Amino acid sequence: MTDLKKKYAMGWTPDYPDIRDHTEQKEEIKMILGAKGPLKARSLPSSIDLREWYSPVEDQGAMGSCTAHAGVGVIEY
Repeated sequence: MTDLKKKYAMGWTPDYPDIRDHTEQKEEIKMILGAKGPLKARSLPSSIDLREWYSPVEDQGAMGSCTAHAGVGVIEY
């Protein structure tokens, strides 16, 4: 019965706030932002095509080499 009540989690606990954290309340950051407050994003395109910098998609066939292809993709990135 105790196993049913057991909670499972990923084991991640967030860090405590640190004096070195940069927030909008710090004077240095206030000076950078000025009186304007938080920075506003410029208008950005809805999508960007990055395919010219990557090799084409390869067919792994029946080999089952998806992990190898993913690894090579990360190295290319």
